[in-house]
Amino acid sequence: MMELLAPAGSLEAFEAAVKAGADAVYIGGSAFNARQYADNFNDGNLKYALDYAHLRGVKVYITVNTLVRDDEFKTLVPYLEMLYESGADGIIVQDIGVAALIRQYLPDMPLHASTQMTVHNSYGAAALKLLGFKRIVPARELSLDEVADLADIDGLEIEVFVHGAMCYSYSGQCLMSSFMGGRSGNRGRCAQPCRMAYSLVREGSRISSSQHLLSMKDMCLIDELHVLSEAGVSALKIEGRMKSPEYVAIVVSKYRKALDRMETGINPLADEQDKMQLMQVFNRGGFSKGYIYGKSGINMICPEKPDNWGVPLGCIKSYDAHRNMANIKLEAPLALGDGIEIRQSDKSTGQIVTYMEDVNGPIKEAPAGRYILVRINSPTPQGTAIYKTLDTNLDKKIKAYIKKAERYIGLKAEVNLIEGKPPSIEVWDSDGNNVKCTGTEIVQSARNAALQKERVIEQIKRVGDLPFNFNNIDVNISPNAWIPISVLNALRRSAIEELVNRRIDKKHRQPVVIESHMPPIPYMQQSYKCKKPAIFVMLDNLSLVSSAIQAGADGIYLHISAKEATGANTAQIARLCKDAGIELIWVFPRVTRNIRFSAIREALLYIQKLYSGVLVSDIGQLNCTKVAGIAEIYGDYSLNIFNSNAVQTYAKMGIKRFMPSLELTLSQIKELHTSIPMELMAHGNIPLMVAEGCPIGSVCNNFNLSHSCSRPCLKQHYSLRDRKGELLPIRTYVDKYGCHIEIENAHQMYMADKIDDLLSAKPYSLRLNLNGYDSNELMRTVKIYKQAIDKQGEITRCTFGKITRGHYYNGVD
Repeated sequence: MMELLAPAGSLEAFEAAVKAGADAVYIGGSAFNARQYADNFNDGNLKYALDYAHLRGVKVYITVNTLVRDDEFKTLVPYLEMLYESGADGIIVQDIGVAALIRQYLPDMPLHASTQMTVHNSYGAAALKLLGFKRIVPARELSLDEVADLADIDGLEIEVFVHGAMCYSYSGQCLMSSFMGGRSGNRGRCAQPCRMAYSLVREGSRISSSQHLLSMKDMCLIDELHVLSEAGVSALKIEGRMKSPEYVAIVVSKYRKALDRMETGINPLADEQDKMQLMQVFNRGGFSKGYIYGKSGINMICPEKPDNWGVPLGCIKSYDAHRNMANIKLEAPLALGDGIEIRQSDKSTGQIVTYMEDVNGPIKEAPAGRYILVRINSPTPQGTAIYKTLDTNLDKKIKAYIKKAERYIGLKAEVNLIEGKPPSIEVWDSDGNNVKCTGTEIVQSARNAALQKERVIEQIKRVGDLPFNFNNIDVNISPNAWIPISVLNALRRSAIEELVNRRIDKKHRQPVVIESHMPPIPYMQQSYKCKKPAIFVMLDNLSLVSSAIQAGADGIYLHISAKEATGANTAQIARLCKDAGIELIWVFPRVTRNIRFSAIREALLYIQKLYSGVLVSDIGQLNCTKVAGIAEIYGDYSLNIFNSNAVQTYAKMGIKRFMPSLELTLSQIKELHTSIPMELMAHGNIPLMVAEGCPIGSVCNNFNLSHSCSRPCLKQHYSLRDRKGELLPIRTYVDKYGCHIEIENAHQMYMADKIDDLLSAKPYSLRLNLNGYDSNELMRTVKIYKQAIDKQGEITRCTFGKITRGHYYNGVD
């Protein structure tokens, strides 16, 4: 059966998850986890949680799934040592440098690749397997067939999200929160700007009202467990480390019930009451099935309201202003104490139900389908929708369940009470542990009444608050045997205590001391240490290559499709660059799903003849390029290289030049130890999100499950306008295999007047991202930066409008 994996952001939620039937729980410590705003676990609580779960046969995975700076390794290393010794069943990681550290010094610690690693193709999954990963949590954007492709890789477990919140961007590839507010999702502090309101703008004119165009509905795949099992999925993951214990208990219990029903062949897996309770505990305008059946456009978005909707109660038929009573036909049960929200087009108000009545007078509760009058505090127009946001009876029921429930382990025992011999008890659990205890006193002959078998069984069953249930107790007793009940109880306590220790200690590991986690590496190779940096320009248009050559660029990144990269004009362009002594580098598509790799593999046969190298965005592209025999491979910022260990790891994998994460400051970049050249972003548009969803198709074309997109993005330029009036350009990438978008920062990066600061980090090259520029803009920009580097003339002021310095001076939390 597939593993049911539950979230817990607090000790209360953790215990609720275990009691509700989770096979495993994932939690985070006070640092290095992607939910820094959850309560989380200090070291003491974390150790308690591990022992609590292991006693009950439940696994615990620890999230160490943030990017880690070099200076933080001194804190990370003892934390990893503690997790190892305390018996963590696995560590979920995002940072490749952290993964390499664990693999090297804690080789028997299971490694799980976080969805923050953006694994979205088989090449990436295979590469992580070679790095020692046991389990992959792929990007949530993958279809069922793509998930099945990953599951076909021998020795690799696939874990998929089945319930809870979804990010609009590919996880691990979102810079929106950090660039717009300084709070990094890659560091566990996402401010969720995707839940804010935006309007869609076409060629400068607004074409939609301000709506939550990037706010995705929560996922619910409780009806799809059969197909996930058939696809080879190993684990089902529920999102929700920021949620309450009650939420965790309800969601976990419903999926536990569904899995148990699937195991016994019962359908449906979830009845209407189950689904209603899942909706009640949290939803955003209903649920979606995510991407497992492909894109569904507007069906995945909740543009009206980004937080919990609750359950529809119906619409107001009439309102009695004298009595403050609204007439409504209920679509769901309602009771006194329930929370409701009165939702009008321009506002929403919430309140607790304090009074309601039907034709017979005051009532405490009413079922669905009944007409009632309910007190609403302010006048409300006819037709206003009402939602139940809190079901007080369900809340009380689940709170009582969490308080009283227990997760029991089945035991069997054999008790021997033979006259003239010491008493003994042997206990077995379902995991193969067994304990035998023998008393020091001798079983006596009864002077009066002999000890009865039933009384022995009764005493052995008394385990107090421990999570054990005896399924079978065999008692071998002489007909006239007798010992004091206190002796029998002491014997039972000794056996149970030893079994408890054995179950817990079995998971503990021997103490370990991780050696120096980062051996010294030369800071810079002498071959490029003293040279002035080269200027590389990023272009998405072949026709601009000659302008870049004329402007004096030292290298060109061509961000074009595989088909275009090997087209008829490419050979001529390649010769132009070669004659001019300019590096020409092909840039992989930012998103490379499995379906695209057949064309890419074919293109790579020609690309290595025409280009100086390739620029890769993820570990799967790196793996594919190495397999194709290409030697010059360069790593983009989307690899999220945040520390020296990550640099070293990618260098060993074949990266010859890299760009560090755009969330590092210049001072942090200077601290990186690297034996390979480094490139820094200096200018241009910064993509904040890369996503499969598309506000253009959703708004302009009503793209949904039953209506395909006509691709209006190919005809005009679109942007999002935020609440401050800033425009965030949307760049679309379309080919015969599908499409994806990038949402760019409202302000371009500009560092020409700060060139000395960039040069102090001793980069091999500076990148100018000139996608979307025309020939004149391109030449002017390259000239500005060449003059700045050569100190030819003074850079007086920026002429590019509002600008950003990125995080070069202000880091992320």
